Amino acid sequence: MPSEVWLLGNPVMGSRSPSMQNAAFRAAGIDCRYLPRELTNAELAGVMAQMRENEQVLGANVTIPHKQAVIPLLDSLDPLAWRVGAVLETIHSVLRLPGEPRMTRFLAAQLGRNHYYDITAARRDFGYVPRVSTAQGMEWLAAEL
Repeated sequence: MPSEVWLLGNPVMGSRSPSMQNAAFRAAGIDCRYLPRELTNAELAGVMAQMRENEQVLGANVTIPHKQAVIPLLDSLDPLAWRVGAVLETIHSVLRLPGEPRMTRFLAAQLGRNHYYDITAARRDFGYVPRVSTAQGMEWLAAEL
């Protein structure tokens, strides 16, 4: 049975992300599906609990309108990073800048958590070889910040 990664938000059923993410999974030979889950704020806590209980679900991307509502449901959050995200969200809103701020409270929450992805099984089962080294990925990330 394939693994899953969820896109949590509302609306998300028209999102192009699932087709792009699923194409990337297929191209990499990864048995995983990226699935949109349209839900209300009232349903968010229950869906987060389902995600934790279901070993098939690797994680989720959270988008509008749940980026702030999900924060109390996370395992941990760095207080300083959260405050920086809040300030940048406010500045972005007051100045009416297009799109989303580069740093948000949600992003701060994600950066404040440990993320570890073991690719041993992907290497063994699918012959996976990363196309980008960790060092190159970090260089690209630094260039974007």
